Amino acid sequence: MKRAWVTCVVVASGFGIVVACSGSAETNIPAFSGSSGSSGSSGSSGSSGSDGSSGSSGTSCPPCGPPRGPGCTKGTPPCFCDWVCPDPGPTDAGADAKPDAGADCEWSEDGDSCGPGMYCATKSCGKGTCAPIGAIETSARKPVCGCDGITYWNESLAAKHGMSVAKATACGNNESVSCNEGDPCPAGVSCNRRVGSGAGCALGEQDGTCWRMPATCPPVAVDSKARSCASAKCSDECPLIKAEAPWYVAAVCSP
Repeated sequence: MKRAWVTCVVVASGFGIVVACSGSAETNIPAFSGSSGSSGSSGSSGSSGSDGSSGSSGTSCPPCGPPRGPGCTKGTPPCFCDWVCPDPGPTDAGADAKPDAGADCEWSEDGDSCGPGMYCATKSCGKGTCAPIGAIETSARKPVCGCDGITYWNESLAAKHGMSVAKATACGNNESVSCNEGDPCPAGVSCNRRVGSGAGCALGEQDGTCWRMPATCPPVAVDSKARSCASAKCSDECPLIKAEAPWYVAAVCSP
C-alpha cells in the first residue's frame, strides 16, 4: 500500500490569503499480515515447519507423522516430514539363516543347509558348496548314485532335484533304495526291475531299485538288446524302466 503526506500553511497578507503546501513522495508501506513472520512464532507458520502447518517457504504442510524408529531426525525442507533414520546395519537372522551360493555346506539327510533355490553340491555326500538347483535336464544315459540311495539317469537330473551325488555310477544293491510292486519308489521315481536273464522272468515278482528318469528318453540305441519279459521284441532300457516292467539284456531279440 502506498501513502503520501502534504503540509499546507495559510498566510494573510496585503495581497490576500496565500496558501503554501509541501509534501513527500509516495512511499511503499508493507501491508500488515497476522499470518506470517520471519521467526515463525505465530501459530500458522515457522522457519522449520515442524509444527505441521507450513515450511520455511510458507508452503502448506500436513502434520508430520511420528518417527519411524529410534534415532530418526527430521529431513529436508520445506515440510521436514521425511524422517532420516540411521542405517540399521546387518541383522541377525537367527538359527534359520542359510548361506548363499558358493558357501561351504555339508549334505545331510535331515535337510539341506543351503538357502532357498540352492542345494549342497558334493561328490561324496559330505562337504561341498551351495549351488543353484538345476533348471535343465538332459536325456543322455550317465547314471549317478544320489546321496538318497536313488540312481539318477544323469547328473543334470540330480541337480534339478537338488540332490548331492555319492558317486558317478549307478547305486549298488547294498546302497540303493529297493522296490517292488508292493513297495513302490517315492513319487516321480521309477522302479528299475531288471533281472539277470530270461530265466529270471519266470520267478514272478521281481525286486528292483529306484531310478529317477528323464521326462524324455533318448533315441533307441541301434545295438540295444533290452527286452521286456513280456515281449520278444527289442526295446530300450529307458522306456522299460519308466514302465516298471521286468526286463533283461538278451543275447538276441527280434527287431
